[in-house]
Amino acid sequence: GARGGLPVLEDGTVLDVANVVWCTGFRPDYTWIEPPVVGADGWPIERRGISPVAGLYFLGVPFQYGVASTLIDGAARDAEYVVDRIAERVHATNDERAMRPATA
Repeated sequence: GARGGLPVLEDGTVLDVANVVWCTGFRPDYTWIEPPVVGADGWPIERRGISPVAGLYFLGVPFQYGVASTLIDGAARDAEYVVDRIAERVHATNDERAMRPATA
């Protein structure tokens, strides 16, 4: 589940995370995600797994990048792309923090 926009584990532990990769398996359900990220077709709004919501990513969506996106080889390719984008985001955030002047 989710609480306050953060993922909640089965034991009730709330995870304080910067990124979420939501892999739905065989029954996609995006109703719990706030803000809503589903288009008129019922599928998440994403481009190659990258959501317009910062820190929210998807994998395993049919035709995410190609016909093989729901297969192991295709999902691996898509996952690599998503992980690379997450790493870029993290590095950019860290670079931005490093460039801020120190405060007293």
